[in-house]
Amino acid sequence: MATLTSSITINKSVEVVWNYFADLANNMKWRSDLKEVKQLTPGAVGVGTRLSEVSEFMGQKMETPQEITAFDVNKKFGIKSAGGPIPFSGAFTFEPSEGGTKLSVQFEF
Repeated sequence: MATLTSSITINKSVEVVWNYFADLANNMKWRSDLKEVKQLTPGAVGVGTRLSEVSEFMGQKMETPQEITAFDVNKKFGIKSAGGPIPFSGAFTFEPSEGGTKLSVQFEF
């Protein structure tokens, strides 16, 4: 299994960063590989919400069903694949830091 970790400081408050990130419609604005995202379960986004993403990698389109595994407002957003070509699980964490918000990511593939 491979692990990916990274972090960035964003010059906005945790609340602003979280609200932007947690709105699934915004994913296509910050992910250049993402071509489509749709929520499959009704209601507000939270733990258990299922979604489908269509991304493009090296000219190939891939559809990946996913499930949100953590939704701790302003703190943590977790997700895992629920099928698709590449199994993964991961989390984004949001922490106040000097200059704004430290957004960290850790994924296992």
